[in-house]
Amino acid sequence: MINFANDIVAFYLIRVHWNLITQHWLKSPLRHADVWLTVFYLTFLLVRYRKGAPRSPAKTLPAPSVEEKAAA
Repeated sequence: MINFANDIVAFYLIRVHWNLITQHWLKSPLRHADVWLTVFYLTFLLVRYRKGAPRSPAKTLPAPSVEEKAAA
């Protein structure tokens, strides 16, 4: 659920700032270096969170029963 919320927030921020991104930040990136540092840092945090998020455990085979152990 947190991953979904993070994605929604990221898409919302892109949507809100789209005009600034395309009309100002891309045209003069050095003037807006602080903004680009913020964007890269937030992207880094998002990727780091995604890599560290616990995954659902893989399905394992059931343990052999006592009868199978005795037969072996």
